[in-house]
Amino acid sequence: VAVDYNQAVRWYRKAADQGHTGAQYSIGNMYCLGLGVAQDYNEAKRWYRKASDRGFDMAQNSLGSMYYEGVGIAQDYNQAVYWFRKAADQGLAKAQFNIGTMYDQGEGVDQDCNQAVRWYRKAADQGDADSQCSLAGIYLSGVDEFPKDLKLSNFFLSAAEAQGNERTKLLRKMLEVAIQDTSDDLLNLNAPPSSQCTCCGRTAGNGMKLKPCPRCTGPLYCGKDCQRAHWKQGHKENCFRK
Repeated sequence: VAVDYNQAVRWYRKAADQGHTGAQYSIGNMYCLGLGVAQDYNEAKRWYRKASDRGFDMAQNSLGSMYYEGVGIAQDYNQAVYWFRKAADQGLAKAQFNIGTMYDQGEGVDQDCNQAVRWYRKAADQGDADSQCSLAGIYLSGVDEFPKDLKLSNFFLSAAEAQGNERTKLLRKMLEVAIQDTSDDLLNLNAPPSSQCTCCGRTAGNGMKLKPCPRCTGPLYCGKDCQRAHWKQGHKENCFRK
C-alpha cells in the first residue's frame, strides 16, 4: 500500500472520535508534524491531551515534550515534569529519561542527582541508549554520591554504543583520556560492574554496603526500598526463574 497521509488521518480520526487513545495520539502526531493536515500545534496538543487524560503514556510524554520545548505553547517546565512523570510511572523508558534529565539539570524540580540516576537507571535497564549515555557521563566524572567509576562508565557506554547512539563518540574519547590518566586498563573495565545497586545505581563505599537478593543472590541492593522497587519493576519473575 502506498503511503497516503490523508487516508491515514481519515482513519485515525474515525477511531479517535470513538475514544481510541492510540488513534488520538497518532492524529496528534499528524498535526504536530503536518502530515496529511496543516501543521497545527494547538490541535496536536488537544489530541495529545485527550489521550493523556485517559492514561496513554506516549501521549503524556509527547505533551510533556511540547511543554518542555515550548513548541506551539508557552514553555512550562512544571507541566513538562507533570506529564513526563505520569508516563514514566507507567514504565515508558523515554519519559523516564526525560524526567531524569529534568532532575539532572534542575528544570521544573530541584536539582537532584540521586533522582536523576534513579530514573536514568530505570530507562537504561529497558535499553534506552540516551539514559545509558547519561549514566556513562555521570560515572566518567563523578557527581555527588556517585563517585568517578570508569568501569561503570564503560559498562553503560558500551551498551549505548551497541545501539549506535551518536552521543557515545565524544564520551568514548573522554573515557579513553580518563583511562590514560589512571592505572585502570581496558581489560578490567570490560568486566561486569559488581559494586553498584541494581536499582538506583549507587556505588558501594563510604560505609554503604550492598546486599544481594535473598532469593536468587543475583542483583545487589543498597537498601530495602531499592529491593522492593526492583521487585516491582519485574525482578519478581526473573527471581523465581533463577
